Amino acid sequence: MNKFNFRIFLVGIAVLILVCGCAVSENYKMGQDLVGQNRWDEAIGYFENAVKEEPGNAEFKSSLQQARQQAAKIHLDKAKQALNAAPARNLRALEPIVKEGAIAYNLDPGNPAVKTFQEQLQGKVAALQAEVKALYEKAEADILKEDWLAAVTKLRQVNQIYTGYEDTGSKLVRAEQEGAKVLYQQGIELGKQEDWKMA
Repeated sequence: MNKFNFRIFLVGIAVLILVCGCAVSENYKMGQDLVGQNRWDEAIGYFENAVKEEPGNAEFKSSLQQARQQAAKIHLDKAKQALNAAPARNLRALEPIVKEGAIAYNLDPGNPAVKTFQEQLQGKVAALQAEVKALYEKAEADILKEDWLAAVTKLRQVNQIYTGYEDTGSKLVRAEQEGAKVLYQQGIELGKQEDWKMA
């Protein structure tokens, strides 16, 4: 290879290094721009790309970590606000809050506040699920005993906590219909005894 070709080769490598360096810088720069706009979730992707392209760059890693922490804080705050506004005992209302909490936890699992919130929320969900299951099983037992009014009470509680659980809706309709028949018959019997107030 002559000197001229060797110089062209070196210039080509320098240009290639410069181009690769600019790509990393562009990802990092875009991430910084998004950080300036408080768009932490979006910034994470750019910082991840920058770190992939230049794994040894401590500044890129630090920016990625900061973006993850800030995004986690935002998701945690959203989850807390939603939890405060949600009905106290409603699993359906808790579903989006659980998702928001999980996002915060996945972004910053080492954050004690995020971890505590996630554990408390999971505990609350587990307790409500256990309560719904117990109420549903007791309602089924009431139906077998044809204690329709007790079944209606329990099935309404199940519906209040977790709308659409198993076949609660159809069982509730049946229990209400059968319960209405029982009350009607009791009213007729009391009427025959001329106990009009009870009837």
